Amino acid sequence: VSGRSRTALYDITARMAEREVLWLPEALFDAFHLELQRLSRSGILLCEAGRVGFRHQTFYEYIRARSFLEAPGRLTDTVLARQHSLRVRPLLWHSLAYMRAVDPPTYAQEIERLWHADLRPHLKMLLIEFLGQLSNPGISETTLVAEKWGETWYRSRILATVPGSPGWFDWLADDHLVEIMRLPIE
Repeated sequence: VSGRSRTALYDITARMAEREVLWLPEALFDAFHLELQRLSRSGILLCEAGRVGFRHQTFYEYIRARSFLEAPGRLTDTVLARQHSLRVRPLLWHSLAYMRAVDPPTYAQEIERLWHADLRPHLKMLLIEFLGQLSNPGISETTLVAEKWGETWYRSRILATVPGSPGWFDWLADDHLVEIMRLPIE
C-alpha cells in the first residue's frame, strides 16, 4: 500500500487512536473515498453502514506500529500521554515487536527512552515481560536489564519473566548466576 491509500490508512489509524475506537464515520474520510473503496476491496478495511473500520484488529495494530517508525520518540511520547488508557498495553507490545523486527536502531532508542521514562508500574512490568520473552536479547536489551539488576523490584520481576529464554539464560549464566545464588529467598 502506498501513496494516498497509505495516507488514508495512517489518517484512519491516528483518528481511531485519538478517539480510542475501532470504527469511525466514513464521512470523516470523504477526501479518500476512492482509497477507502480500494482498501475495502483488498480486504484491509470494512466500509459498512456509513462507518469504516479495519477488517481485523491486527491490521490496525500493524499500521499503528508502523506509523511510529516515521518519528523516533513518538511511541514513548504516546505511551506517556496515554498511560491510563486500556489500549496502551497492546499498542506498546505490538509497536516494540514490530520495531525490533524491522528497525533495530529505532527500537533500541525507543526501548531505552521507555525504560528510563516515568511509567506507571503496570507499564514497567509490561516492558520487563516484553524483554523477558525475547529468546535472543541484544546488547541494548541486556544493558537495560543490567542497569536495574541491583534493584530488588526489577530483579525479581526479571527473573520471573525469563524462564524459557535461552538468550537470557546465557546472560544470567555468564554474568549473574553466582550473584543470584547469593540472594536471599524472598
